[in-house]
Amino acid sequence: MTTSFDAALAELYRAPHAEFVATRKRVAAALADDGDVDGAARIVRLARPPVSAWVVNQLWWHARPTFEALIAAAGRLADGDSKAGNLYRDAMTKLRARATALLEAGDHAASETTLRKVTTSLAAIAMAGGFSPDAPGTLSADRQPGDGDHGEVTVTVSARRLAEEEEERRGPAVVRAKPPPPPPRPAPRIANGRVHPHVEINRDDDQQTHVVTERSLLEAALATARTTIDANEREREQLHRRLSEVDQAIRQARTIVADVEARLAAADDRDDS
Repeated sequence: MTTSFDAALAELYRAPHAEFVATRKRVAAALADDGDVDGAARIVRLARPPVSAWVVNQLWWHARPTFEALIAAAGRLADGDSKAGNLYRDAMTKLRARATALLEAGDHAASETTLRKVTTSLAAIAMAGGFSPDAPGTLSADRQPGDGDHGEVTVTVSARRLAEEEEERRGPAVVRAKPPPPPPRPAPRIANGRVHPHVEINRDDDQQTHVVTERSLLEAALATARTTIDANEREREQLHRRLSEVDQAIRQARTIVADVEARLAAADDRDDS
C-alpha cells in the first residue's frame, strides 16, 4: 500500500497544473479500487498548489541533479564554507532558467513575481535541507525562509547591485558614474560557536559583489537571528530558575549544617558532664 500511495502522490504532483484536479480524482479512485481507502481519502484532501509551488515541484522531478546541488551548496554555506557560494549561485541560476522554460511550456506567465516566489521557495527548501515535512517534489504551497530550521548564514549585500536592480525596474537604464571600489571583505563572524560565512560572489563583468540568493537569504538570516534570540532568552530564563533553586538548596543545606553542629555540640556537653 505504501508504494502504491507514494506512486500515486508522485503522479499527482508531476501532472500539469491544469490537470491537477482530474489527476487527483483518477489516482484516488485507483487507490480505492486497490483497497487503500485511507490513501484515497488523503489524496482527495490535497489542494492544488499555486503555479509557483507547482513549478518548484517540477524542478525536483525534471532537474533533480541541479536541485540536489543547490541543497548541498546551501548545506556547505551553513557549515561555514564560503567557497560554496559559486556553486549555490550557479545552481539557483540554472533552476530559475529551467523554471522559466517550464512555466512557458505550460502556458503560464513567467512573471518576475512568480519567479521571485520560486527562488524564495528554492532558497527556503535548500537551507532546510529538503522538502520536509512534505515529501520531495510535493510542495503544496510557497515556502518562506523561517518555515523550518535553517542554517545560520550572513550575506554581504552590494548596495550598488541593489541600486542597479531598482533602476532596471523603474525604467530604461541611465548613464552611471564609475562606482567606488568595494570595501574590504570582512572576517567571518562567530556566534554560538559557529562561523557565519559572508557569501560574496564576483560578477564576471566588473568583479563587484552581489547578493547570491537575493532577498531570500537575507530573510532566512533574519529569521535565524530571531530564532537564536528567542532560544537564548528561554535558556537565560531557565538558568535564572535553576540558580534560584540552587540558592534555595544551599540555604537549606546551611540550615541542616547549623542544626547538626548544634546537636553535636550539645552531645559533647553531655558527654563532658
